[in-house]
Amino acid sequence: MKIAEVCAVYPPYKGGLGVVCADNAASFARAGHMVTVIVPWYARERGATLEHEERDGIRIWRVRPTLEYGNAAWVRGLARVLEGFDVVHFHYPFIGALDEVLAWKKKTGGKLLVTYHMDLVADKGIRKYFFPRYVQGALPRLVAESDGIIATSLDYIQNSQVTSFLSSDTRLFTVPNAVDTSWYTPSNDGVRKLRDRYGIAMGENIILFVGGMDAAHSFKGVPILIDAFSMLSEEVRTTSRLVLVGKGSLRDDYSAHASRVGIGDRVILPGGVSDEEKRTWYRACTMSVLPSTERSEAFGIVLVEAMACGKPVITTNLPGPRSVVDEEANGLLVPPNDGGALSGALMRLLSDQPLAYAMGECGLKKVHERYSSEVAGKNLCDVVISL
Repeated sequence: MKIAEVCAVYPPYKGGLGVVCADNAASFARAGHMVTVIVPWYARERGATLEHEERDGIRIWRVRPTLEYGNAAWVRGLARVLEGFDVVHFHYPFIGALDEVLAWKKKTGGKLLVTYHMDLVADKGIRKYFFPRYVQGALPRLVAESDGIIATSLDYIQNSQVTSFLSSDTRLFTVPNAVDTSWYTPSNDGVRKLRDRYGIAMGENIILFVGGMDAAHSFKGVPILIDAFSMLSEEVRTTSRLVLVGKGSLRDDYSAHASRVGIGDRVILPGGVSDEEKRTWYRACTMSVLPSTERSEAFGIVLVEAMACGKPVITTNLPGPRSVVDEEANGLLVPPNDGGALSGALMRLLSDQPLAYAMGECGLKKVHERYSSEVAGKNLCDVVISL
C-alpha cells in the first residue's frame, strides 16, 4: 500500500507526536508498504532540514505552510499532494490540515486512519476561546469520515473530547506508543562519564525529567516538580540532583524558579541533548518523573523510554499516563498539581532502593511485552490491513 503519514511535527523536532509518527512510518516501511511522511516545513527548520528527502526507505515531504504559529500550521493544497495514496494516517491534532485531509477523502474515497493523540486544551489566551469551538466543529466530521480511529490507550479515549462523537459504528483500535527496545536498554555505559561532565558524584541520586520546555508543552508540570524537590529534607536534597532535560523558551523561567525556591545549585538543565545523551540520562537516573497537569498529556512516551532502561517512574493520575504505570508495580501515581504528594512519592523511592529496583525490573518486563516497536508495529500494520 501507499501510505501517507500526516503530522504537525516531525524529527528533528523533539516532540511526542513527531516521535510517534516517525515510529509508525518505520513500522509500515518494515512491513513493505511505501511510506511518505508529509509535515509542515516551519521557518525555524528551513536552515537545518531539507524540503524533500528519503531516510531508511521513508520519503519525507515538508510543505511550506500558509500560516504558522508555534507547532500549529495551516497547509493549503495538501489534498493535491495526497492524491495517489491508498491510506492517509492522520495524526490529530493537526488543525491546519484537517480540511485538506477530509477533502482528499471525499474526492478519492481512500482509507482515512486517525490516531487521536490528545485533546486540545487551553485555559488562557486566544486558544481558550478558539479550541472549544474548533473541537465542536471538527471532531464530528473527523469521526464521521474516518475508517478507523487509533487510541494510544482505551483509558484516554474514554475520557477525551472525542468520546461524545463516537458511535457504535466507529471502528476504534488501541495501539500504544512504542520504543525501540534495542536502543533503550539497561546499561551503565557512559554513566560515569556523564556524571563527571555535570559534576554529579556516583553516590548522588538523579531525579530525571525529559520533555519540551516551550509554551506548547507548558502542561508538563515542571514547576510542580521543582517545588516538590524543594520540599524534600535538606539532607535528601544534598545527596540528590534534579535534572531537567529539554529545550524551549521556558527553560530560563524554570531555572529562575529553581533559584527562587532555594534549590538552584541542585538543579541541572542540560538543554536539548542528543538521543545518545538522553538514553544515558535514563540509564544514570534513580527515577524518571512526568508531572503533567492536564489532558494534553495523553500517554507519556518518556515513561516507556525510562522503563525500557529499567527505571521506576512517577507520573500524575491522568487518563493515558496512568495506563502506562501499574501503581505499586512499576511506578507511582500522584494527583496532578500536587507538589506535596509528588514530593512524598519522590521520597518513597529515594528511601527504598529495593522497591525502586523492583519497580524498574517490572517496568522493563512490561515494555517488552507491550510497548516494543515490534509488538506495537505489528498491531498497527494489522489495523491498516483490516480497513
